Amino acid sequence: MQLRPSANKNLAKLPFFIDTEIIDATDDAATRLRRLHREDWIRLQRSDTMDFELSAAPEEKRAALMAASSSDPEAFGVAVLDHSFAGTSFLASEEDANRVDAVFSIMLPNSGKSKVRDGHLHDAMHIATAIGYGG
Repeated sequence: MQLRPSANKNLAKLPFFIDTEIIDATDDAATRLRRLHREDWIRLQRSDTMDFELSAAPEEKRAALMAASSSDPEAFGVAVLDHSFAGTSFLASEEDANRVDAVFSIMLPNSGKSKVRDGHLHDAMHIATAIGYGG
């Protein structure tokens, strides 16, 4: 029996929130993830933080990266000043803010958000968004 692809069937019922580095990665794991997504076994999803990160990509790569990620569903996350776009993020409830803070403190204990690379904060935002959606 051969399964025919359909729009995001997600046969295994596994959503995977992907980070920016996966979009054009050529390693075996990233290639397998994209193949399983194309074959409808899993669903790849991105957080709103990805578009913010891609907007800072080198001009010669930006359009291709944004096009490659545009077919994946986008989950809106907590707005973080200077790290989010209006319209694809939302104001945090106390629970949302606590989730971002908890993820950040696990990833970088004893570090303040203003004292780390933007990428570290963005990673915490990706993970907190995935947790908020149950991914």
